[in-house]
Amino acid sequence: MSYRVILRLSLNNDVGSRIRNTIHGDLSAVGMRQTKTGTWESSSLTEEDAAYHMAKVLLTIAHVHNPNKPTVPNAHPDSHLDHLWIYIDSN
Repeated sequence: MSYRVILRLSLNNDVGSRIRNTIHGDLSAVGMRQTKTGTWESSSLTEEDAAYHMAKVLLTIAHVHNPNKPTVPNAHPDSHLDHLWIYIDSN
């Protein structure tokens, strides 16, 4: 079964779009296309791919400022998530 997945996020102080570009690369690799500013969509992800890549986005954001292994090196120290919306439904 395939799923429609829509992800929308807004980041504050993402200077140089470092966090957004990291997330964009991960989502593009699985076939999600950017449809609007801060929005990616796919109409045909498997359940596994949807779960894995949405979790990866959350982990990327959560560990941006991890002192031992940051997910986005050189991210602005004041960068942070403003909002994240994830919508998943079956086709």
